[in-house]
Amino acid sequence: MGDDLRKIFKDDYTPESFTPEYLNNATRTLQRMVKYINDQGNSVIVSTVNSNRDVREEFKKKCRGQLVEIYVTNSGKHVRSAFHRKDFEPPLEKFIHIDTNGKKPMWCIREIQDRLLLNFIPKLKKNIKL
Repeated sequence: MGDDLRKIFKDDYTPESFTPEYLNNATRTLQRMVKYINDQGNSVIVSTVNSNRDVREEFKKKCRGQLVEIYVTNSGKHVRSAFHRKDFEPPLEKFIHIDTNGKKPMWCIREIQDRLLLNFIPKLKKNIKL
């Protein structure tokens, strides 16, 4: 998604410019787009990675209860360990945690659906203007 956003906004980034500030600004740009689409009455599912908890929590507040963070980890051996963010700050509230270790993707999707239906959808409906 980040590469696509850079193409849309013609962002000429270089590996040297890939700083925490750059990542936070890129995440906030995506968040503004998502909020705009959501404010039009659409449900939005987006996948993004930002290790800065404050940026993610800031967005949850702006969405006034209409956002659930899905925190995906893998406690097993990492095939792509070079991409693992050691500085990632886990969420503290209003999130679903899924550990994908040893699980098939469809099982993880089902687990997310079940947790949304059980824990969040009834609460989200109260916050959605119909």
